[in-house]
Amino acid sequence: MTFKSIFKIALIHLFFILLFGCAKDTSSICVYGIDSLTDGANGKSYRTFFDSSYNNFFETSEPGFIHFDYATSKDENIGYWKSKGIKNMASSPDYSIDPVKYSFAGKGVYGFDLNNDSFIYNTRQKEFKNVRIYYLQRPDGGSFKFRFVNKPKSKGIYQSMKGDFQLKFVELNKTSISDSIINIFEINGNAAFFGGHYYNRKNNEQSSASTLNIAKGGMSLNKVMTLDREFRRKWYSEFKPNVVLFNAGTNDRIKVNEKAFKTLLSNYIEDVKKGSPDSNFILVEPNQTADYQKSFANEYTLVRKQLASEKKLELLDIPELIGDYNYFVENNLMNDGVHPNEEGFKLISKISLEFLNSKL
Repeated sequence: MTFKSIFKIALIHLFFILLFGCAKDTSSICVYGIDSLTDGANGKSYRTFFDSSYNNFFETSEPGFIHFDYATSKDENIGYWKSKGIKNMASSPDYSIDPVKYSFAGKGVYGFDLNNDSFIYNTRQKEFKNVRIYYLQRPDGGSFKFRFVNKPKSKGIYQSMKGDFQLKFVELNKTSISDSIINIFEINGNAAFFGGHYYNRKNNEQSSASTLNIAKGGMSLNKVMTLDREFRRKWYSEFKPNVVLFNAGTNDRIKVNEKAFKTLLSNYIEDVKKGSPDSNFILVEPNQTADYQKSFANEYTLVRKQLASEKKLELLDIPELIGDYNYFVENNLMNDGVHPNEEGFKLISKISLEFLNSKL
């Protein structure tokens, strides 16, 4: 390795320390946008390339928060099994229903009047030291037990879910490499589980990096905003992400006019700032779609610029930094009329990192 390359790596490392506020007793979390431009179309996503660069410049990296969700488990290569009484939140067409509305991103598992139900989440030996299992406490809540599967002699730890409506967690400490399968069992009554936050720190004095993907293919901001706003603030207060790269609006562009979109986006920003005032909220102007001029997407561009100015936020403008829809097509960067291909996502990841380096 040449001196020039070593010097470049050192500069980038310094940039990440400055950007994400890496004090030795903190963890750096990056939260992504809501739809398939973030979650990935045809298995492709810019965050795949962004993650590796993000995680490489910290003393440790960790799996972070992983939703209890079939699509998420597939994406993260996690083994997932549940009993028949338990339902997937992501299957719900209505995010305003109980208990889906209390989730971070419409993901998780739940059931009413459960009777000794259970589910298993196998991280396939991902590196972590402990995991927090997030659940919903409620006045008519039930109960459950939890443990690692490789400890069959353990009767599990009992936890009641009854109390005021609150976001709660229980914690398991990993003591061996075989502690990879979480077992939530003897679930009785009304219950909802959202996900596990997997930590991987050698001790409390080390900083670490993780990402939190709240996206789902086809998701609209209009639907996301039917989730409970008070609980959204609780989620952001819990994680206090250093950076929120918020890409939203592509799936709203046909039916939601610019006035309604501005209200939705403004309310989401307000919720993040109420829950986590110190988070760097970055508005993302996504790559243009084939119908950019014929849909509300054109007006959304102005909305994002207005909100960035009004709320003093940074705007990551992909078309301005890379090019419009025709540029993406002419340079073979599109998979279809909406989603970039792998090369397109690689370029977006590269430009995003360069943007963060220059602005924050």
